[in-house]
Amino acid sequence: VDSLVCTVWKNIAPPKVEFMLWLALLGKLNTRDLLVKKGVLPSHENMCSFCSQQSEDFNHLLLKCQYSWSIWCSFAAEFGVLMTEQQRQQDFRQFYECLEFMDGEKQDCF
Repeated sequence: VDSLVCTVWKNIAPPKVEFMLWLALLGKLNTRDLLVKKGVLPSHENMCSFCSQQSEDFNHLLLKCQYSWSIWCSFAAEFGVLMTEQQRQQDFRQFYECLEFMDGEKQDCF
């Protein structure tokens, strides 16, 4: 099992957030593209709920959507971390793993 999937259950975030991230990491989060594949939504309703610019899949919803990305940047800033466009996928994982080892104090995660 991927170590990041296991890290989700370390009480870093509220249980509902941990559960959502766990589903997302397993590819089971009911994004619009998955709901279209399951036949729950018609194919023309697969656009992102936030920006309506691209198809809503896991990567777009949590990392690539400008709306979501601004939320992640604000969250990271609370820990003294500056996120850049190039860091989206690589450092998001590293940032989350770093949170596992924090003891309530800000630290340099990168």
